[in-house]
Formats: sequence, structure tokens, C-alpha cells
Amino acid sequence: TSTGVVYHARNQDFSPAALFQPLVYNGIFTKGGKEVFRSQMIAGYQSAITGIRKGANGFAIETNTRYTDHWGGNIEMLQNVLGGRTLNGWTVRKILETQEDYESAVQALSTEPFCATE
Repeated sequence: TSTGVVYHARNQDFSPAALFQPLVYNGIFTKGGKEVFRSQMIAGYQSAITGIRKGANGFAIETNTRYTDHWGGNIEMLQNVLGGRTLNGWTVRKILETQEDYESAVQALSTEPFCATE
């Protein structure tokens, strides 16, 4: 906006939406009594789907794994997981926890080996 406020919104584009909607909540993650980041979470799932780290140079991120034009994507993902790569949502959560600014987040996201295409 003209005041420098950034809004990050997303629709619930995963299925079965009717079952997940009552389980979605906004998690506020803190350390030492101070907010570190916020994330839209699904009860029982510990990885971040969408998150924001506030601040003058903060950032927002969301996970959007799609294989519509990537033949064999699910097989590749399973091979990567079995080969030791961390699940994408957990990687995103760790980046929200540890990277304090936009540039650091971009660097981490650019170099981290994801298990599935994003």
C-alpha cells in the first residue's frame, strides 16, 4: 500500500477443503516472549503452508506444490524424501524461524534443496 503495509492473502486451494477448513488456524510463533513469525496452519500438521515474518524488511512465503506439467513429480518427491531431503513445509518453517530479513530468506530459499518442485 502507499503506507508501506504489505498484505499476503491466499485461498484454500487444497483438497479436501471441506474437511480441512475447520482445522485451519493462524499460529503465532514466539521466542523469548517476542513474535518471530505467523503462519496459517492445519491442526495436526506442523509444517508451514503460508507464513509472514513482520518487520521493516520482513517477508511472506507460501507453499504451492504442483505437478501439472511435471511428469513423474510425485515419484521424484518420494525419492528425494527417502534420500534424506527435508519436507518442503518444514524447510519453509525453519526459514521463517531463522531468517530475519527478506534478503536472507531469498538466499535460503534459493539454496535449500527442496524435496518437491515449488
